Amino acid sequence: LPSPLFVTNFTASKPRATLTDAVLTLEPNWSSFVIEESVTFKCDMNEGEDTDWEYKINKDGREFSPYNTHKDYTLEISSKGDSGEYQCSGLKKSSHDTRNSNTVSITVLGKDPGFLFQKES
Repeated sequence: LPSPLFVTNFTASKPRATLTDAVLTLEPNWSSFVIEESVTFKCDMNEGEDTDWEYKINKDGREFSPYNTHKDYTLEISSKGDSGEYQCSGLKKSSHDTRNSNTVSITVLGKDPGFLFQKES
């Protein structure tokens, strides 16, 4: 006879709840930039007042800008290394719950996009 199957529900303990309906948008809402342009990451937690939260920006899964009270972060594009996947995280001051946004991808093309528009002679 086969052994009876025992199913155990195991839930890893998490110190804080994590919610996922925050929204990260870009201004301007482009996916490609050139060096010396700037892009502003706008983080919206969709709960309570903006002042209820602290905000940080992650790039490629690592902290890029630490928690602070500004929901908008402007990046001056300085190299192709600024290309990547960006996400914002919010920390609710009262409960210490965190909320993570969608990710947005930006690509830095180089210093001058003029090569894209040159006509062949």
